[in-house]
Amino acid sequence: MEISPDNWKKIKELFDAALDEEPARRLSLLKEQCQDASIRLEVLRLLTEYEQAGDFLSEPAFAGLTPRPTTAPLPLDLRIGDLLDERFRIDQFVARGGMGVVYKAEDVRLHRFVALKFLPPEIARDPQSLARFQREAEAASALNHPNICTIYDIRQHENDAFIALE
Repeated sequence: MEISPDNWKKIKELFDAALDEEPARRLSLLKEQCQDASIRLEVLRLLTEYEQAGDFLSEPAFAGLTPRPTTAPLPLDLRIGDLLDERFRIDQFVARGGMGVVYKAEDVRLHRFVALKFLPPEIARDPQSLARFQREAEAASALNHPNICTIYDIRQHENDAFIALE
Protein backbone atom coordinates (compact mmCIF):
# COMPACT_ATOMS: atom_id res chain seq x y z
CA MET A 1 0.00 0.00 0.00
CA GLU A 2 1.38 3.39 -0.99
CA ILE A 3 0.82 6.16 1.53
CA SER A 4 0.44 9.75 0.35
CA PRO A 5 2.49 12.57 1.94
CA ASP A 6 -0.69 13.97 3.53
CA ASN A 7 -1.48 10.59 5.08
CA TRP A 8 2.11 10.25 6.37
CA LYS A 9 1.66 13.62 8.07
CA LYS A 10 -1.56 12.36 9.72
CA ILE A 11 0.15 9.10 10.70
CA LYS A 12 3.03 10.98 12.31
CA GLU A 13 0.70 13.32 14.20
CA LEU A 14 -1.38 10.39 15.48
CA PHE A 15 1.71 8.36 16.34
CA ASP A 16 3.18 11.25 18.37
CA ALA A 17 -0.15 11.84 20.12
CA ALA A 18 -0.47 8.13 20.91
CA LEU A 19 3.00 8.07 22.44
CA ASP A 20 1.93 10.84 24.81
CA GLU A 21 -0.97 8.65 26.03
CA GLU A 22 -0.91 5.71 28.41
CA PRO A 23 -0.62 2.45 26.40
CA ALA A 24 -4.09 1.33 27.54
CA ARG A 25 -5.66 4.54 26.16
CA ARG A 26 -3.91 4.56 22.74
CA LEU A 27 -6.49 2.51 20.82
CA SER A 28 -9.35 4.69 22.09
CA LEU A 29 -7.44 7.81 21.10
CA LEU A 30 -6.90 6.48 17.57
CA LYS A 31 -10.59 5.58 17.18
CA GLU A 32 -11.61 9.06 18.40
CA GLN A 33 -9.17 11.02 16.23
CA CYS A 34 -9.05 8.98 13.02
CA GLN A 35 -11.89 7.61 10.94
CA ASP A 36 -9.61 6.07 8.28
CA ALA A 37 -8.99 2.42 9.19
CA SER A 38 -5.86 2.14 7.01
CA ILE A 39 -4.25 5.10 8.80
CA ARG A 40 -5.20 3.69 12.22
CA LEU A 41 -3.75 0.33 11.23
CA GLU A 42 -0.46 1.93 10.13
CA VAL A 43 -0.19 3.88 13.39
CA LEU A 44 -0.86 0.69 15.37
CA ARG A 45 1.82 -1.11 13.36
CA LEU A 46 4.31 1.67 14.10
CA LEU A 47 3.40 1.65 17.80
CA THR A 48 3.95 -2.09 17.96
CA GLU A 49 7.35 -1.74 16.28
CA TYR A 50 8.23 1.10 18.65
CA GLU A 51 7.34 -0.95 21.73
CA GLN A 52 9.25 -4.00 20.49
CA ALA A 53 12.35 -1.93 19.77
CA GLY A 54 12.53 -0.81 23.38
CA ASP A 55 15.39 1.48 24.28
CA PHE A 56 18.17 -0.25 22.36
CA LEU A 57 19.75 3.14 21.61
CA SER A 58 19.64 4.39 25.19
CA GLU A 59 23.39 4.07 25.54
CA PRO A 60 26.23 4.14 23.02
CA ALA A 61 27.54 0.83 21.72
CA PHE A 62 30.98 1.59 23.16
CA ALA A 63 29.67 2.30 26.68
CA GLY A 64 31.35 0.13 29.26
CA LEU A 65 34.38 -0.67 27.14
CA THR A 66 37.66 -0.36 28.97
CA PRO A 67 40.13 2.01 27.30
CA ARG A 68 43.41 0.46 26.23
CA PRO A 69 46.24 1.24 28.70
CA THR A 70 48.37 4.12 27.43
CA THR A 71 51.62 2.44 28.42
CA ALA A 72 51.13 -0.55 26.11
CA PRO A 73 52.93 -0.49 22.76
CA LEU A 74 50.61 0.53 19.96
CA PRO A 75 50.26 -0.95 16.47
CA LEU A 76 52.65 0.42 13.82
CA ASP A 77 55.21 1.14 16.56
CA LEU A 78 53.57 4.48 17.38
CA ARG A 79 53.48 5.65 20.97
CA ILE A 80 51.33 8.14 22.84
CA GLY A 81 52.90 11.56 22.34
CA ASP A 82 54.69 10.71 19.07
CA LEU A 83 54.60 13.62 16.59
CA LEU A 84 54.10 12.67 12.93
CA ASP A 85 55.33 15.10 10.26
CA GLU A 86 55.56 17.83 12.91
CA ARG A 87 51.77 18.00 12.75
CA PHE A 88 49.89 15.10 14.36
CA ARG A 89 50.55 14.18 18.00
CA ILE A 90 49.31 10.66 18.82
CA ASP A 91 46.79 10.76 21.68
CA GLN A 92 45.52 7.18 21.80
CA PHE A 93 44.99 3.97 19.89
CA VAL A 94 41.32 3.66 18.86
CA ALA A 95 40.80 0.45 16.88
CA ARG A 96 42.10 -2.06 14.35
CA GLY A 97 39.87 -3.21 11.50
CA GLY A 98 40.01 -4.94 8.13
CA MET A 99 41.32 -1.91 6.23
CA GLY A 100 43.33 -0.13 8.86
CA VAL A 101 44.46 0.95 12.26
CA VAL A 102 42.95 4.12 13.74
CA TYR A 103 44.47 6.54 16.23
CA LYS A 104 43.14 9.67 17.84
CA ALA A 105 45.65 12.48 17.36
CA GLU A 106 45.89 16.21 17.86
CA ASP A 107 46.56 18.36 14.81
CA VAL A 108 49.02 20.73 16.49
CA ARG A 109 48.87 23.24 13.61
CA LEU A 110 45.10 23.64 13.61
CA HIS A 111 44.50 22.75 17.29
CA ARG A 112 41.85 20.09 16.75
CA PHE A 113 41.56 16.38 17.31
CA VAL A 114 41.54 14.10 14.28
CA ALA A 115 41.41 10.41 13.52
CA LEU A 116 44.41 8.96 11.70
CA LYS A 117 43.55 5.83 9.71
CA PHE A 118 46.63 3.83 8.72
CA LEU A 119 46.80 0.88 6.41
CA PRO A 120 48.39 -2.09 8.17
CA PRO A 121 51.98 -2.63 6.91
CA GLU A 122 51.11 -5.97 5.26
CA ILE A 123 48.40 -4.26 3.22
CA ALA A 124 50.40 -1.08 2.56
CA ARG A 125 52.88 -3.11 0.50
CA ASP A 126 50.13 -4.19 -1.90
CA PRO A 127 49.60 -1.72 -4.79
CA GLN A 128 45.91 -2.67 -5.13
CA SER A 129 45.27 -1.95 -1.45
CA LEU A 130 47.08 1.37 -1.71
CA ALA A 131 44.95 2.28 -4.72
CA ARG A 132 41.77 1.31 -2.82
CA PHE A 133 42.92 3.41 0.14
CA GLN A 134 43.52 6.38 -2.17
CA ARG A 135 40.08 5.93 -3.80
CA GLU A 136 38.43 5.76 -0.38
CA ALA A 137 40.05 9.04 0.62
CA GLU A 138 39.16 10.72 -2.69
CA ALA A 139 35.56 9.52 -2.60
CA ALA A 140 34.99 10.54 1.00
CA SER A 141 36.66 13.93 0.50
CA ALA A 142 34.25 14.71 -2.33
CA LEU A 143 31.23 14.30 -0.06
CA ASN A 144 29.76 16.68 2.48
CA HIS A 145 27.19 15.11 4.77
CA PRO A 146 26.69 15.06 8.57
CA ASN A 147 27.03 11.25 8.62
CA ILE A 148 30.25 11.14 6.60
CA CYS A 149 33.62 12.04 8.08
CA THR A 150 35.43 14.98 6.54
CA ILE A 151 38.82 14.04 5.07
CA TYR A 152 41.50 16.56 6.05
CA ASP A 153 44.56 15.01 4.42
CA ILE A 154 46.12 11.86 3.00
CA ARG A 155 49.79 11.37 3.84
CA GLN A 156 52.71 9.00 4.22
CA HIS A 157 54.66 8.44 7.44
CA GLU A 158 57.79 6.45 6.74
CA ASN A 159 56.32 3.52 4.73
CA ASP A 160 52.80 3.84 6.12
CA ALA A 161 49.96 5.60 4.29
CA PHE A 162 47.29 7.30 6.39
CA ILE A 163 44.21 9.47 6.12
CA ALA A 164 43.63 12.32 8.58
CA LEU A 165 39.91 12.68 9.09
CA GLU A 166 37.28 14.20 11.31
